[in-house]
Amino acid sequence: MGSPSKPCSPLAKAIDEFLEEMKVRDRKGRFYEEVLNSRAVMAISEGQRGVDECAGRLTEFVKQIEQRGYSSKTTRLLRAIDPFMDGIQNLMSACQTIIQASPSAVGVVFTGAQLVLQLAQKMGKAFDVITEAMAEIGASLKCYAKFAVAYETSGEVCERLVASYKNIVGFWATATKLLDQNLIIGTLKNILHPLADEIQSTLDSMRRDCSRVESIAHAEEALRANEERKRLKVEHEEKLKNGIRDWISGGG
Repeated sequence: MGSPSKPCSPLAKAIDEFLEEMKVRDRKGRFYEEVLNSRAVMAISEGQRGVDECAGRLTEFVKQIEQRGYSSKTTRLLRAIDPFMDGIQNLMSACQTIIQASPSAVGVVFTGAQLVLQLAQKMGKAFDVITEAMAEIGASLKCYAKFAVAYETSGEVCERLVASYKNIVGFWATATKLLDQNLIIGTLKNILHPLADEIQSTLDSMRRDCSRVESIAHAEEALRANEERKRLKVEHEEKLKNGIRDWISGGG
């Protein structure tokens, strides 16, 4: 198994520094113990293989919840997060490929999602709220599947990747704290409002990031199309000149 790699880019370093700051703030929390400092996270393989391993584990965990058969509604909600599963895998593939995110940084996103589902699965309304949020997060991540690799040289696209990463991990940490609090003192109704607020804040930020990525992509496409038109025009003019030159040299 691979070990955490040394950051290969400033943005990869920014992600690792963000995670280290979270560790300092939350050393006594469950998110630190089971995600940030998890041996499983530290043992993630390098590259795309690590992303695939993490996605496979999360998919298997979701299947296990389905097989326990809490209710048909639970099964329906879990199937509704399929876009999230695709979106999070696309996001982390882009983070790994474009900004060389460390294996442990990749692992935190998937392990965090698993912990949140694990805590919420027996909480009724909280589980509904979490799975619905995941489905919406997945929808917001579609832009990265379409544009991230195509525009990997865009500094702003890379920065939006990092921003979305931080939004998701920050949400997992806050949701874990709220859900764990409910397990301890049994006051589900007291966590639903702050949980909904956190979800809304996360989704608003991610939608802004996605909208910006799409705007960058459209601008880049327009620029490329304009450059292609210029190239074709120059090529056409050159052909005309060569044709006239050949005609003159051939004696008309």
